[in-house]
Amino acid sequence: MLETIASLPVIDAHCHHLTAQLAQVSADHIARILCPGALGTPDWPSDHAREFLSFKRMIREMARYLGCDDGPDAVMAARAARVRGSDAGGSCAGGSYARGSYAAYVDGMLKAANIEALVLDLGFPGPDTYPEFEALTDIPRRLILRETWLSNTLAKEQLGFKEFLRRFDAYVENEVRVKGSAGLKSYIAATTGLGVEPASEASAETQYPEFLAGKARQTKAFNDFMFCRAADHCIDMDVPLQVHTCIFGGRNLTMEAVRPSLLQPFLQHRRGANLKLVLVHGGFPWVEEAAALAALFPDVWLDMSQWVVWNPLMAAQRLLTILTIAPANRVMYGSDGAFIPEFHWFGALTGREAVAQAMTELVRGEFLDEAQALTMARMILADNARALYRL
Repeated sequence: MLETIASLPVIDAHCHHLTAQLAQVSADHIARILCPGALGTPDWPSDHAREFLSFKRMIREMARYLGCDDGPDAVMAARAARVRGSDAGGSCAGGSYARGSYAAYVDGMLKAANIEALVLDLGFPGPDTYPEFEALTDIPRRLILRETWLSNTLAKEQLGFKEFLRRFDAYVENEVRVKGSAGLKSYIAATTGLGVEPASEASAETQYPEFLAGKARQTKAFNDFMFCRAADHCIDMDVPLQVHTCIFGGRNLTMEAVRPSLLQPFLQHRRGANLKLVLVHGGFPWVEEAAALAALFPDVWLDMSQWVVWNPLMAAQRLLTILTIAPANRVMYGSDGAFIPEFHWFGALTGREAVAQAMTELVRGEFLDEAQALTMARMILADNARALYRL
């Protein structure tokens, strides 16, 4: 079954766009990206980051792709040569590339991973850099507007509160209705957490000066009000709202503030009714809580992004845990790929691997026959995201 599932296309339901800034990158840089604690911490010790199993596995897979020895130095030298085009040009184990072209390297790697489409959260590294990505690959994609990025961007203009709301609403409407963005994303987890309570406009306006002053961690009423406003837009336009639900995302996140179960009161409130809510990163490490919300509320989805790349050894078991609680039509593959194409590529590899291992266990346990398992694998890897994001 692994061979069959390994050939299936994937839709990466949560990831980020690339730029040419990291066309050349070191092994230490890759190790730090794969180390959750190193995010936003440039002085993180490299010897510590290199000991994560995800780094060791990725280097081995890159060596197979590039056709070189599997030591980090050999892999990075082969990658650098491929990107520079100092090879003779032609084709590699995973796909074709053109001499001296980072775009060809990126495009070849993403297509070697059989990625059918990408759902891109533009909040990182930022919408202003997105045109660079358009020049790197022609793989189909849908864009997600990050609500918290928009609020922070508008705050720089020091607008009055009413004008801030007007500009916010107009921007969201234009991005979705006119430009065709597939939905919105909230990163409220990084400020006041997921315990969202519907707040009044008056209370939000009271805290607005503090928000403008850069004190978003102290403006819960304002943050909750904007989360609900984004949710209202999503309901009105019939698009999903993604929400970061994971302890990974930098050391400044408060663990207890990002538990998925904190969203239950909001979902029970009328403001959460009819909202298509996506629990990005599947609530890791509280995947049972995320799965329970998807079981209790039919408009809740969750994805596998981030932990299939950073924790591939446990990915199959996490997925099985989710599938014992939540219906399979609410579970999606995602990588959270960013920075360099290797993360999108590696996620597709380990994601299929996790799905194949989980399906094998379900067949062995006589929950599914092989045909049903393959259907479920297709749902998780692509079909559910295709339906939700209208790809």
